[in-house]
Amino acid sequence: LTKTVRVWFPTLPLLVHVRDTELNLVSNWSVSTSCGSPRYQRSSLYVFGLLALGQMQQQVDFTDLVVASLQVTNGTVASLQGAVLTGQTTGATHISLTRGGLLIATTALPVVVSDVAVNATLLQVSVLSQLNVVSSSSTL
Repeated sequence: LTKTVRVWFPTLPLLVHVRDTELNLVSNWSVSTSCGSPRYQRSSLYVFGLLALGQMQQQVDFTDLVVASLQVTNGTVASLQGAVLTGQTTGATHISLTRGGLLIATTALPVVVSDVAVNATLLQVSVLSQLNVVSSSSTL
């Protein structure tokens, strides 16, 4: 009995895509818990790669599979919580994932945290004071 098995495999390295690669200082907004330290922008990130099978390729979003293993190469410049990158101080950094010395994922361009101030033009707040959930089951 012979079985044919097709194995799709990712081409490495995977690409870490940061939605905004320049995180600026947000003017007139400081973190009250940090004695008035400056606040920088945040950006979401995604990890994409190609799955290949012979000549066939398919782009795949690997974010949920690898986000917990991503690392900021310069943790003083930015921090990573889940798939959200937050500027900490001026400088540049990359996001990467390595295993056993092998580069699995990286940013193509550095993420730059800048003291060039931007103004917040829109702040959207939703206040939820109470939530009632009613569940009903009906039988036929």
